[in-house]
Amino acid sequence: MLSTLLRSKHEVPAKTPGPTAVVKVVELVGTSPVGFEDAIRGVVKKAAGSLRHITGIDVKHMTAAVKDGQITEYRVDLKIAFALDDEDDDRD
Repeated sequence: MLSTLLRSKHEVPAKTPGPTAVVKVVELVGTSPVGFEDAIRGVVKKAAGSLRHITGIDVKHMTAAVKDGQITEYRVDLKIAFALDDEDDDRD
């Protein structure tokens, strides 16, 4: 970074940066009778059926339903990020 600051203002950089990537984030909830990991994998698999270029997830909350002292359903609330296609960048 220091070398960039010391360059002459008339110097042209050797490489011009490419287009800026745009990532959209949506929040989804999934459930599973098996476990939290299964619920997370289920959300990602389902989302991948309609969203392209998934780049990551952020698990926000994990909860479970309990009946008669046993967990009956695992629930995950997560955010999933995906890169927009170039033609999607202009849409709101």
